Amino acid sequence: MRVLSPSEPLRLSRAELMVILRRIASELTAPPECSVELRNAHVNLRNIRAALARPDCIVDLTGDDRATIQGALLWMADKLKSDQREQARALWAAKGKRSRDRPLR
Repeated sequence: MRVLSPSEPLRLSRAELMVILRRIASELTAPPECSVELRNAHVNLRNIRAALARPDCIVDLTGDDRATIQGALLWMADKLKSDQREQARALWAAKGKRSRDRPLR
């Protein structure tokens, strides 16, 4: 079993993560204790659970609608070109810092 990097599960949907999580959990009885396979499975489970515990991401919230995501980015660009630039930057920076500081569930 290949070890997933911590960023790989973040690119998958919750449904895809659940499928992988169930498959790994069902295979946990197969590898012998203290084996590389078992260690890799535990690392993957930890990375997948961390990804599942993250707050809803934009892709999940928009149903992976690329037009909606691009529209939101264009709206942000317009905001940054307006006289509300500093207010928008301060608000978005504060939200970003709060989301990073939030502990995993």
